[in-house]
Amino acid sequence: MAPSREDDSSWPTEPDGFDPMSVEPEEFDPDAVGPQIDIPEAPGPSDTNAPPELQRTFWLLVLMANVGLFALSLGVLFVVFRGRLQFGGSLTVIGVAALLIGYLRYRNHRNG
Repeated sequence: MAPSREDDSSWPTEPDGFDPMSVEPEEFDPDAVGPQIDIPEAPGPSDTNAPPELQRTFWLLVLMANVGLFALSLGVLFVVFRGRLQFGGSLTVIGVAALLIGYLRYRNHRNG
Protein backbone atom coordinates (compact mmCIF):
# COMPACT_ATOMS: atom_id res chain seq x y z
CA MET A 1 0.00 0.00 0.00
CA ALA A 2 1.50 3.33 -1.04
CA PRO A 3 1.64 6.04 1.59
CA SER A 4 -0.62 8.99 1.02
CA ARG A 5 0.57 12.58 0.79
CA GLU A 6 -0.60 13.28 4.31
CA ASP A 7 1.79 10.61 5.67
CA ASP A 8 4.80 12.44 4.15
CA SER A 9 5.06 14.80 7.11
CA SER A 10 8.48 13.35 8.01
CA TRP A 11 10.08 14.96 4.95
CA PRO A 12 11.36 18.50 5.45
CA THR A 13 9.70 21.09 3.33
CA GLU A 14 11.16 24.21 1.85
CA PRO A 15 10.23 27.41 3.58
CA ASP A 16 7.72 29.61 1.81
CA GLY A 17 9.33 32.08 -0.54
CA PHE A 18 12.72 30.30 -0.66
CA ASP A 19 14.51 30.76 -3.98
CA PRO A 20 17.31 28.18 -4.53
CA MET A 21 18.96 30.47 -7.07
CA SER A 22 19.45 33.11 -4.38
CA VAL A 23 22.40 31.17 -2.91
CA GLU A 24 24.14 30.83 -6.31
CA PRO A 25 26.39 33.56 -7.73
CA GLU A 26 25.10 35.55 -10.69
CA GLU A 27 27.93 34.40 -13.00
CA PHE A 28 30.56 31.69 -12.69
CA ASP A 29 34.06 33.13 -12.38
CA PRO A 30 36.60 30.51 -13.60
CA ASP A 31 39.48 32.62 -12.25
CA ALA A 32 38.16 32.20 -8.71
CA VAL A 33 38.61 28.41 -8.86
CA GLY A 34 42.00 26.68 -8.56
CA PRO A 35 45.51 28.05 -8.25
CA GLN A 36 46.60 31.14 -10.12
CA ILE A 37 49.37 30.30 -12.60
CA ASP A 38 51.13 32.29 -15.28
CA ILE A 39 51.00 30.64 -18.70
CA PRO A 40 54.11 31.49 -20.70
CA GLU A 41 53.78 32.71 -24.27
CA ALA A 42 55.17 30.55 -27.06
CA PRO A 43 57.88 32.21 -29.12
CA GLY A 44 56.86 33.42 -32.53
CA PRO A 45 58.35 32.07 -35.75
CA SER A 46 60.68 35.08 -35.99
CA ASP A 47 62.13 34.40 -32.52
CA THR A 48 64.15 31.37 -33.62
CA ASN A 49 67.90 31.15 -33.30
CA ALA A 50 68.30 28.57 -36.09
CA PRO A 51 70.20 29.59 -39.20
CA PRO A 52 68.10 30.05 -42.36
CA GLU A 53 69.80 27.08 -44.08
CA LEU A 54 68.81 24.76 -41.22
CA GLN A 55 65.23 26.07 -41.29
CA ARG A 56 64.99 25.50 -45.03
CA THR A 57 66.39 21.96 -44.70
CA PHE A 58 63.99 21.19 -41.86
CA TRP A 59 60.89 22.29 -43.80
CA LEU A 60 62.08 20.43 -46.89
CA LEU A 61 62.42 17.25 -44.84
CA VAL A 62 58.98 17.77 -43.33
CA LEU A 63 57.52 18.16 -46.82
CA MET A 64 59.29 15.06 -48.11
CA ALA A 65 58.10 12.99 -45.13
CA ASN A 66 54.50 14.18 -45.55
CA VAL A 67 54.44 13.51 -49.29
CA GLY A 68 56.13 10.14 -48.81
CA LEU A 69 53.77 8.92 -46.11
CA PHE A 70 50.69 10.17 -47.95
CA ALA A 71 51.64 8.63 -51.30
CA LEU A 72 52.80 5.36 -49.74
CA SER A 73 49.66 4.84 -47.67
CA LEU A 74 47.30 5.92 -50.46
CA GLY A 75 49.10 3.69 -52.97
CA VAL A 76 48.78 0.64 -50.72
CA LEU A 77 45.08 1.40 -50.19
CA PHE A 78 44.47 1.62 -53.95
CA VAL A 79 46.21 -1.70 -54.54
CA VAL A 80 44.51 -3.57 -51.69
CA PHE A 81 40.96 -2.20 -51.80
CA ARG A 82 40.47 -1.08 -55.41
CA GLY A 83 42.73 -3.53 -57.19
CA ARG A 84 44.33 -0.70 -59.20
CA LEU A 85 47.80 -2.18 -59.33
CA GLN A 86 49.36 0.28 -61.78
CA PHE A 87 48.06 3.47 -60.15
CA GLY A 88 48.50 2.23 -56.60
CA GLY A 89 51.90 0.80 -57.37
CA SER A 90 53.01 4.11 -58.86
CA LEU A 91 51.88 5.98 -55.76
CA THR A 92 53.65 3.45 -53.55
CA VAL A 93 56.90 3.85 -55.49
CA ILE A 94 56.60 7.65 -55.32
CA GLY A 95 56.03 7.45 -51.58
CA VAL A 96 58.98 5.17 -50.97
CA ALA A 97 61.17 7.38 -53.17
CA ALA A 98 60.13 10.54 -51.31
CA LEU A 99 60.82 8.94 -47.94
CA LEU A 100 64.19 7.63 -49.15
CA ILE A 101 65.22 11.02 -50.58
CA GLY A 102 64.17 12.71 -47.33
CA TYR A 103 66.16 10.23 -45.28
CA LEU A 104 69.26 10.62 -47.47
CA ARG A 105 69.04 14.43 -47.26
CA TYR A 106 68.68 14.20 -43.48
CA ARG A 107 71.70 11.90 -43.19
CA ASN A 108 73.72 14.10 -45.57
CA HIS A 109 72.90 17.26 -43.57
CA ARG A 110 73.58 15.55 -40.24
CA ASN A 111 76.98 14.22 -41.31
CA GLY A 112 78.03 17.58 -42.66
